[in-house]
Amino acid sequence: MHDRLTRTVRVTGTEPPDHVCERPSWSCRACGQPWPCPPARVSLMDGADRVMLAMYMWAHLDRAMTDLPPRSPAEFYDRFLSWTGADLVQRNPL
Repeated sequence: MHDRLTRTVRVTGTEPPDHVCERPSWSCRACGQPWPCPPARVSLMDGADRVMLAMYMWAHLDRAMTDLPPRSPAEFYDRFLSWTGADLVQRNPL
């Protein structure tokens, strides 16, 4: 029932749609930009632990690699991980 109400609200336009990905295109359902779009990034980063966010986004990167046409690893990294703010490089203690 809750899903039905949510869909009704979104269809009537009384509430803006969430900035979530549409698979297999990996476009934002709300704005059509490549997901994660800037509003999605802000929402995902809000109060998130940076390492957990990076792990979450890594899982999305993995799925996107199977859905999207081949791209360079750098493109996938920039789109899904670079903005998370997690220190992804292990440093040796002095």
